[in-house]
Amino acid sequence: MKKIPIGWITTPALVIAFVVAWDAYVSIFQVSKFILPPPRAVAESFIDLMTDPVSMRHAWITLYETLAGFAIATVVGIGLGTALGKTAWLEQALNPFIIATQVVPKVALVPLFILWFGFGPEAKIVVAAVLAFFPIL
Repeated sequence: MKKIPIGWITTPALVIAFVVAWDAYVSIFQVSKFILPPPRAVAESFIDLMTDPVSMRHAWITLYETLAGFAIATVVGIGLGTALGKTAWLEQALNPFIIATQVVPKVALVPLFILWFGFGPEAKIVVAAVLAFFPIL
């Protein structure tokens, strides 16, 4: 007989227990819906959000910007990583610069990207590319 991994049982059970405890807490202590809405209200709002055409349009735009940034980071990261792996002197020359740029908080770069690229999708794609670049490299 094949064993069922324990995670297939415990994870859904923990999620169900969490939602039941959440609903019980809100009901028993009569917590305001503005402070902690019940699970049913959250599910209904989520369904309303997912069926709203404006929200779906914005979700597709975000998906496009994220995937475009990831694609750029993948091409540049794999290309540069391959070049650095094959050429020892290039790795030694660029390693300090790569480390220095990796430790800069990416949030600090966002205002610069907005100044350089504007408020359009370009700045968001560049932010996504910068965030994904270093793990890929």
